[in-house]
Amino acid sequence: MPSCAQRFSSQAVSTQPATDPTALLAEVVAFAMDCARQGETDLLARYLDGGFPVDHPDADGNTVLMLAAYHGHAGTVGLLLDRGADPDRLN
Repeated sequence: MPSCAQRFSSQAVSTQPATDPTALLAEVVAFAMDCARQGETDLLARYLDGGFPVDHPDADGNTVLMLAAYHGHAGTVGLLLDRGADPDRLN
């Protein structure tokens, strides 16, 4: 499985509007969750800088903080807490 950074750098930017905004949102959320799982702190910070809500849940109720912590990425957890992630949120 390619890393988030590899997937990000290989993504073609479309000039066409999304035909299914729900599918596009699901793709963005999945990408952010994968970055959290893999400890891609810098890339996740760029997502947050671009407006991704720090406590946005995936379909299972997980947040990027939950996944980063579960996978042992202390640096990513620190970034997310600094950005206001709720450490008491339940999934």
